[in-house]
Amino acid sequence: MRCRIPENQNSLQLIAEKNHVSVEEVRREIDEAIAQARQSSDPAVQSVWTEFLREYPQATAEQVIYYFADLLKVDAEV
Repeated sequence: MRCRIPENQNSLQLIAEKNHVSVEEVRREIDEAIAQARQSSDPAVQSVWTEFLREYPQATAEQVIYYFADLLKVDAEV
């Protein structure tokens, strides 16, 4: 599942504005969440991250947001 990042829409900026923080802080938080998820011993978590990292070995914060948003959208449609 390749994420499609809409042009002219900076997801990190939108998240930062909504939470009254800097874009850098949003990026740091996402990077920290990725690091924690990679270390999870939960097989379900590892399965999701293995699939994600196969598509995006050097994932950006934007790719993480859109990838998981797409997963949530698919789950909501089922």
